[in-house]
Amino acid sequence: MAIDKDSNGRLTAMELQAALQLGGLNFSLATVAHIIRIHDRSNSGSITFDEFSKLHEFLTNVQHSFEYFDQDRSNSLSYDEIFNALTHAGYQLDRPALQAVFQRFDPSRSGALGLTEFLALTLFLRSATATFNCSCFG
Repeated sequence: MAIDKDSNGRLTAMELQAALQLGGLNFSLATVAHIIRIHDRSNSGSITFDEFSKLHEFLTNVQHSFEYFDQDRSNSLSYDEIFNALTHAGYQLDRPALQAVFQRFDPSRSGALGLTEFLALTLFLRSATATFNCSCFG
């Protein structure tokens, strides 16, 4: 209720962005809109409390995975740590595909991803998996 500014029972991208920022996750409005599209079951452009709860569970799981695979406790995941985390999550990316995705989410070319970048990468893979698993291709 504290983040549902208009008290309509749904969170818009701007409301969700503010909520994520409170938790230290600073995403662009475009990324937050993408997060909503992934979790918005009614295609309303906003999420309900139940959808927010599922999103929160997803974010918590990704954060725990990040912490678990951050073996050197650097608050970032190296290429190999990302490979291990994604493999553990069930993604089967070959090294060239992972390298391409890794570079996309490492704009500073630091060779490591922080939690926000890892979360964005995970959202991208989740969205791509959902797209390719849908029955819309025939």
